[in-house]
Amino acid sequence: MLSFAAFAWADGELSGRFQVNASGDVVCFSQGNLVYTQSTDIWSFAEHQYDVIGAANLESGSNELADKIDLFGWSGDGSQAQNYGVEKTSATSYYRGEFMEWGDNPIATDGNKASVWRTLTSDEWTYILSNHEQYATAINGVLGIALVPKNTTLASTEKKTSYSVSEWQDVEDKGVVFLPLTGYRAANSTEVSSVNNVAYYWTSTKNGTDNAMVMRCTTSYADEPTSAARKQGNPVRLVKNSSSCTVNIKVVPNMVGAGEITITVIE
Repeated sequence: MLSFAAFAWADGELSGRFQVNASGDVVCFSQGNLVYTQSTDIWSFAEHQYDVIGAANLESGSNELADKIDLFGWSGDGSQAQNYGVEKTSATSYYRGEFMEWGDNPIATDGNKASVWRTLTSDEWTYILSNHEQYATAINGVLGIALVPKNTTLASTEKKTSYSVSEWQDVEDKGVVFLPLTGYRAANSTEVSSVNNVAYYWTSTKNGTDNAMVMRCTTSYADEPTSAARKQGNPVRLVKNSSSCTVNIKVVPNMVGAGEITITVIE
């Protein structure tokens, strides 16, 4: 009997499935970090998981935000409602209020669909990190943390401390998520710091008036969420609920009964 699996990478999503709570709810991750292009007002995902804009979030020789950015202030509905953290001011009022979902915007990578993607909560990140394998690695020289999907086992030879682009592709095809160390834009300045050393991924969970929860990645591991100033510039990685994720299909030709196949949904 011959069998093969067709793994999805459609509409900007990765094929891996990650459980986010004890109730069994599952999500899939976007193909890369969130990116915004100011001149065209387009939201999209980085082409690759390891793509990082870094210091180029600021215009060369300037303290102004560049046209294309991947570091955002927390998305509150304060005095600058609808800006979704596309701001570099240290005025805390710009980020106050309730959370505004980045995924409510049309995402060009997903055919300009709106309100399909969402930001993980602090509790969901905690559950993922407690119940899924992680390891530190680098892809094409970009450091970060790899997260292994549920029901996926990697051989010891597959868990490398460093991958070439082609080597990573074989692991990514199994649904492994990579969180690059993007650095951050400091809360009280316009400097981008610690690229390839640390990243603070925003959650949708606020923590008081001027802070929100972030999931911190270092060169060694991903931490359970902690608090950070909302005016700090941090990366965003969106997810889809399983009901919106592309279904993986396993096709098994029946070598005895000519023309017959078995199709099994893999979740």
